[in-house]
Amino acid sequence: MKKSKKILIAIVLFILLFNISFSTIANAATSDLLISLGTGQYAITVTTSTTIEDIIEILGEPKLTTVSAFGGNAYTFYTDDEYSNYLYIETLENGRIVSFGSIDETYKTQTYSYGDDYPYQERSPLFGCLFSDEGIVGGGVYYDKYALDYGNYSDIIDLFENTYLSDPIKYQMGISKHAILMYNALSYKLGNKDTTKLEFNEDYFYINEQFKEFGTTVREYMLDTNLSTQYMKGLTVKSNVEIATRVYFLLNPMYWADAAGSNRYTTFGEKTYALFDYDLNSKVLCAVTLTEDAFGAFNKVSYTDEEIEKLNAGREKYQEAIEKFNEAESMYDVEPQQTEPENLVAGELNQSVKEGIVSYVNAIRVAAGVPDVILNEENFTVAQYKATLLSYRYSQLGLDITHSPEQPEGVSDEFYNKAMGENDEGIRYGYGENIGTATSNINPTSIMNSIDGFLDDSSEKPQLFSHRQKVLSNEYKYFGFGYGEYVFANEFSGTNKYTNFLEAWPSNGITFMETLVSPRFEWTAQFIDKYKVLDTTTATVKCLNTGETWEFEEQEKTTDRWFACHNNSVSSLNNKVVIYDSSIVPQAGYVYEITLHGLQNDETLANEDFTYRAVFEYADTSNYPDSITSLSIEIPENLEKDGENYIAILGDEVKLNAIIDNNEAINKKITWKSSNPDIIEVKQNGTLVIQKVTNTPVTISVVNENTNLIDEVQIMVEEKPNLLKGDVNKDGKVALYDAFRILRYVILGGDNLTEEQRYIMDYNDDGKVALYDAFRFLRQVILG
Repeated sequence: MKKSKKILIAIVLFILLFNISFSTIANAATSDLLISLGTGQYAITVTTSTTIEDIIEILGEPKLTTVSAFGGNAYTFYTDDEYSNYLYIETLENGRIVSFGSIDETYKTQTYSYGDDYPYQERSPLFGCLFSDEGIVGGGVYYDKYALDYGNYSDIIDLFENTYLSDPIKYQMGISKHAILMYNALSYKLGNKDTTKLEFNEDYFYINEQFKEFGTTVREYMLDTNLSTQYMKGLTVKSNVEIATRVYFLLNPMYWADAAGSNRYTTFGEKTYALFDYDLNSKVLCAVTLTEDAFGAFNKVSYTDEEIEKLNAGREKYQEAIEKFNEAESMYDVEPQQTEPENLVAGELNQSVKEGIVSYVNAIRVAAGVPDVILNEENFTVAQYKATLLSYRYSQLGLDITHSPEQPEGVSDEFYNKAMGENDEGIRYGYGENIGTATSNINPTSIMNSIDGFLDDSSEKPQLFSHRQKVLSNEYKYFGFGYGEYVFANEFSGTNKYTNFLEAWPSNGITFMETLVSPRFEWTAQFIDKYKVLDTTTATVKCLNTGETWEFEEQEKTTDRWFACHNNSVSSLNNKVVIYDSSIVPQAGYVYEITLHGLQNDETLANEDFTYRAVFEYADTSNYPDSITSLSIEIPENLEKDGENYIAILGDEVKLNAIIDNNEAINKKITWKSSNPDIIEVKQNGTLVIQKVTNTPVTISVVNENTNLIDEVQIMVEEKPNLLKGDVNKDGKVALYDAFRILRYVILGGDNLTEEQRYIMDYNDDGKVALYDAFRFLRQVILG
């Protein structure tokens, strides 16, 4: 058969198969204008026929180019460090512009332009960025439905959604990068010119993708592990976000960048990373910023025998407290009556509740290395009378809550004297007292929170009224507690032998996470004897898990730091050091080493340093983040095993999956590592980038530093088999049979291709098999 007849037959077959029609873009009344912006040399009008090369000729090379979920690329242009002439463009596979947008004050479109009123009810295809109460358009991303043959937005939505879902991680990364640039530009244009620009961090991006496989996110991890205040700031969270319900809700950079309107000061110093995320499963879109060391190495620090003993003793007391609270059928045996002065009834807590309260206080004390206090009925009576009296004064008379209240009119002498803790001779002795405001709903949680509030003591800087000092004191032997509708009270009495010359919070021992009202609080250390704190004493705090160190050398008081020595305001609180730094935010498992420099030894009068350790732990072990007990690597089907090693093919896509035993665990942070990243790089979600052939195995490992759990695999890399492009049936030649098999696949679709099949059918090596590839192979067969 002559070559001309072959060509004719091929053309006829193609027409029969495809029923080709050459459609044109409709709606002639519509202008070709998409968007215009800029002035002078940068003035540009983008039309339906404009190419990326045309834009580059005027605005210069794009600042960022990524793949687009419309099949082509996404581009961000601007011309100077002030983000002038800002233009965002997305193209179809054929290069035609399908999406365009700007935040520049000069931009105009056929629908809404910069500075226009934006009537929400009309809902044009715009995700507007509104920066004023009047609803003025400050930026937008728009879509050209005529970029597609049929000229409707449903086709645009389908194209975006189908392409996005084919590889969400790839397209999400591209959108994130453009969103970060747009956020920086908006923030700058809103007047935030001196703040460090947000940056994209690929490791953070893949860490978040790994978390999503475990059913969580970086944001949730930071919140759950109490790291958010130190390492993360939130920009925006939007729930129930569908990918493409309407064209103006398609995922685009403006969806995240519009947060710049209300979040202008979100950076952390020299380096601030932005994590812009969309979760397909939860349909949550969020943006956060993270510090440079948000995922710094965490080293598990071993506890001393003494610390383990304190931890176990404290946990036992805590569990005992919970059991006692659960035993109680009601909180009171006698309900307080605190409205009528002549009929005041102090009330009486249930006995199991009393025992639970004392056990909770003792859980804190024994974990800190302080002796137990003993339940004392007289102290409970005094505390309950005091709480009721003060609640009456506060609620009915509008009087202050005070340790030494005057006797209100109508309140009996007997009631008042009991509330003041006086004996028959009217003499009060041996009591230490804490009082505070209470919530009206008494329950075990509100009781424990009230005791935690005494430990926090943050209303006094430094702790002039010694709430914390009483709860942690070596001295007191007996304890009682009272709870009124508006006031609660602690009463201490008796004398213990001193067992610890240092009373510290966090303790010289175990500090329970449950007791922390805030993750940031004042740290205190008071010496009962052995050492004197001098005005020249300095301090060093070191986190042994992360290596971070804080130095306190001069006494100061600012919003973020507080350092005071030798507090002379109250004589009983002398010999104390107060430390605060807003960046110290402990979490469970952290061990801090506190060194006080330049103390005076009581015996030798010499200046010495003293170092102690503070361990942070959960009292309730079910809260503890170390609940992952197994970690393993799941091997994908495209990795074949050869002896002890697995074989990967150069150029293949390989994704290893990490399997953990408990998706409900708080701390699911894992780290992927490669023994030779030049040969096989591993992303932080287990995706392998196979770069070179090797006969020497590369070790890919995954580890959870918090538990020291680890698994690893050995992988070698081989060349891709010598396959002939277009040879579908692998008979060593490319014939009409092969070309039509490829054409048939494109027309009818079918099962997903293997990597090998894709390689054979993909003429131009762009990662997909399309009409272009089929025609090129057909042309190759026909023309020879």
